[in-house]
Amino acid sequence: MTRSILTLSISLILLAACAPSSRNSMNHSKDDTHKISGLQKANEKATINLDDFILDKKSVSLLELPQTNEGQIVLADGFYETDYKSYCLQPGTPDPSQRDAYLQAPLNGYRKDIIETILRNSQRKSHLEQKNIQLLLWSVVSGSNYNQLSFPVRSTANELLSPQQIFELKGGAMAVVRTIAAAIPESRGIAGYGNVKQLFELGTSSYEAFEKIAVQRELSVIHRPDYKRDQWYKQAGGYYVRYFPSSYKNVKIQVFVPEGS
Repeated sequence: MTRSILTLSISLILLAACAPSSRNSMNHSKDDTHKISGLQKANEKATINLDDFILDKKSVSLLELPQTNEGQIVLADGFYETDYKSYCLQPGTPDPSQRDAYLQAPLNGYRKDIIETILRNSQRKSHLEQKNIQLLLWSVVSGSNYNQLSFPVRSTANELLSPQQIFELKGGAMAVVRTIAAAIPESRGIAGYGNVKQLFELGTSSYEAFEKIAVQRELSVIHRPDYKRDQWYKQAGGYYVRYFPSSYKNVKIQVFVPEGS
């Protein structure tokens, strides 16, 4: 029996954006502080249509598989799918739709380590509300003042981040943080970052107000029609993964492990 390891924390991070691959702007600058980089060449060459292989297979939940102490899932031959929470890291972009494709890419850019810590630790803190985690992420990527966050969001941060990371969000690296944060709206060219930051500064407590600005209810612009919604991507362990977001809050992850891979 083939066994591989799937680290779901990586999958969660890779999907943590409300802008899918089909509408990644080709005009972003090299220094774009929130750029989600393109598909790695190794994966791009390893794409394949496996639908014929799974037609007669009943999917099994990934949650039924054994896990390591680090939370990695131990895969065996078969077809799996499970719904997971996902998060938006690009305020001011449209919610995913049936016309959008998601692909894998590393998490890069401004406050990457803090964002990654929030996403990883949120998996072990199931009692935390998703909306407070999302608000915390929006505050981080927009460079908002930590001291102006609501009590529930700051409490969420205290459970997910280290004291040093909280110190940084409060302005510990004063000159650097303020300089970069002030440049975010202009460098992105997307009003959503600045508008989200303004809501935090105003002390807005309504999640719906943030969502209205951060997640646009409009169709995306297709820049890469060659990326398909049902495309499989080969992993280093010989298995395949693909993603079907139903909104910026949820995504279905499918995994196929071929026999003898």
